[in-house]
Amino acid sequence: MTPIRPPPPELPAEGDDPQMPWGFVEALQEAAKNGERVLIATDGGAYGNAYDNRVASVGLAVGREGKPIRRARIRRPGRDQTSYGAELWGLFLCLKGIMMTGVQADIWIDNLAVVRKASKLWTTKVPIPKGSPAIWARVKDRGIKVRSRGTDIRWCQSHGKAKKLSLIHI
Repeated sequence: MTPIRPPPPELPAEGDDPQMPWGFVEALQEAAKNGERVLIATDGGAYGNAYDNRVASVGLAVGREGKPIRRARIRRPGRDQTSYGAELWGLFLCLKGIMMTGVQADIWIDNLAVVRKASKLWTTKVPIPKGSPAIWARVKDRGIKVRSRGTDIRWCQSHGKAKKLSLIHI
């Protein structure tokens, strides 16, 4: 018998402050303390094959050119316990941290669908996606604001998928 996973944390209501990974905001501040551009990498994943036992989480790494600062992992709240949902949650947390600190950052994500959708939302008048609309609405609003202050979202090939790493700026 397949074990049933415990229920995921509920998504925060609009205006609520979701829990940030421990030390994430401080790491952003430390990475930018000399006015340097912050590098943030995310990697979302899910474990379990069936909907009722899948658990998703995202890892976040913060640093600046040549200096790693901090890594964190946080479980993805809500019903979308997929790798895509975890990657989206990672982007949401990055944008929230950037808004809190005012840093300029390059956000590196290995999920091309999330990067493309976020980029389109930030630069064109496309509608909010029907899947996870509450998070996407916040990603759009915050993304437009941080992009206007110099933050970029970038795609990188995921680990283990190719011998040679290729980086694409979207």
